[in-house]
Amino acid sequence: LSNVGKEDTVRPKDLEKLSLAVEQFLAREKGVILLDAIEYLVTNNNFITVLRLVQSIRDQVAINSGVFLLSVNPSALDPHQLTLLEKEVDRVIPGSSGARTASG
Repeated sequence: LSNVGKEDTVRPKDLEKLSLAVEQFLAREKGVILLDAIEYLVTNNNFITVLRLVQSIRDQVAINSGVFLLSVNPSALDPHQLTLLEKEVDRVIPGSSGARTASG
């Protein structure tokens, strides 16, 4: 993700392109998708749009037998938003710095 417009980057506001890139990657390989610092996407979009992206990626990963990891700083989101994200994953792993990693 980058706001620098290069061919091999995705702008943080272009969630459709990000979703398509994930879908194409998973169609080629049974891989791992890491969405790090999800709060960065939330600051560039609205939370509900990012939640829908997480749901879409979760579904794509399940269909393709992949692994989905996402990382979030819980202090960057309100408790309700954090709860909604946690419902989309199988497991939440609290980090030593307060960040949470979730796998689904």
